[in-house]
Amino acid sequence: MIDGGATNIDSPTTPSNFGKLELATSTFFCKSSSNHNGLPVCGGDDIDSHRCYTFPASGPRYQCLSYDHRASSAVVALLAAANLDPNTTADQIDQLDLRFHCPSLPDELHRLAMSWRDAAFHARRFDQLQPSAWEVLSPEETAAIKQKEEANTGDVRYRFRCNICVHSSWIRRRDVETHLIGWHQIVDHSDPTTEFELHSRVPPNPVTFSSSEEGSASFTV
Repeated sequence: MIDGGATNIDSPTTPSNFGKLELATSTFFCKSSSNHNGLPVCGGDDIDSHRCYTFPASGPRYQCLSYDHRASSAVVALLAAANLDPNTTADQIDQLDLRFHCPSLPDELHRLAMSWRDAAFHARRFDQLQPSAWEVLSPEETAAIKQKEEANTGDVRYRFRCNICVHSSWIRRRDVETHLIGWHQIVDHSDPTTEFELHSRVPPNPVTFSSSEEGSASFTV
């Protein structure tokens, strides 16, 4: 076990090289409409690069982040479900890239396969959720989910940017593909990672799944 971190991460971690703000359980949310994705701001890198901090200096921009206890409690439950240390950092759980779901969520939300950041986002909206309600999906289920996520050209999150342009902003997938066609005459996006970059801290739009009678899982966007 890594002291003060996740149990199966290669990078060494000691209590002296990260503070509480680096922990996955330190979940902050932006109160500004400039946060397109609505996901928690977690970890030093996330805070340092937060969109509001790129605007001209003004007092209110430093007050846009608010700690959310309900979301933090959900992350504690996610870490427990995945058998991870409570002091796992945001960067470490990002590296693992697990998928979770919550059968107790209402309507179709209980069928969402979520990243840990999406789970924290949904947990803050429903005060009736019990921490034990969260479950981690198996590696086989997660692999199938990720195939669907990669094929989802309708992903509306601002998590894509052109790999060819020197200075490019994070935009939606359809926008970056339109850019590649219009500016670089690239029409084949069969291997998208060579043409555009994915944001390491913004997960894809969740896809939904359902269990068949045989116990295998089927997935839809």
